[in-house]
Amino acid sequence: MKELLYLSDTIDDFKVFYAGSNDKTRFNLSDTIHRVLSVMIDYFKSRKVTLDIDIDRMINIDGNVNEFSQVILNLLTNIRDVFERQQVANGIVNIVSYIDHDTGKVVLTITDNGGGIRSDIMGRVFEPYFTTKDKARGTGLGLYISKVIIDGNMHGTITAANTQDGCQVRIEL
Repeated sequence: MKELLYLSDTIDDFKVFYAGSNDKTRFNLSDTIHRVLSVMIDYFKSRKVTLDIDIDRMINIDGNVNEFSQVILNLLTNIRDVFERQQVANGIVNIVSYIDHDTGKVVLTITDNGGGIRSDIMGRVFEPYFTTKDKARGTGLGLYISKVIIDGNMHGTITAANTQDGCQVRIEL
């Protein structure tokens, strides 16, 4: 049964990735992130997770809004899973955006206090089918798909690094 759930999740991941329009448009970063957060807000509230959001409302980016939304959802879902697995009592999610005036790039960081990523696996987190979850809970495609979308489709970069008490994912577009 676990294998069937795993395969079902894998198919669902690919359906979301390939579904919808391939149209690239200019969209508002703040509006898009808030729409994705609305899907997860009940979970975060029920677990008393503090959301610290500082998103520049004036930033617009070019790309496929559905794909970008999938990236944000993947990142927030991973944070949710880490908070549950690590039994984080006072979870904090910090979402910040700004324009780097030296490079002109839009920078989005999503930081949590879930304990971080083990150093021995840090270099593998964006590989396809790599997961720290058991097979019934994870396919190992979320971060891989996120990297394909950001690096390939949006011509940006996505990286992960440990902070003092968690992990920060940084997207540059």
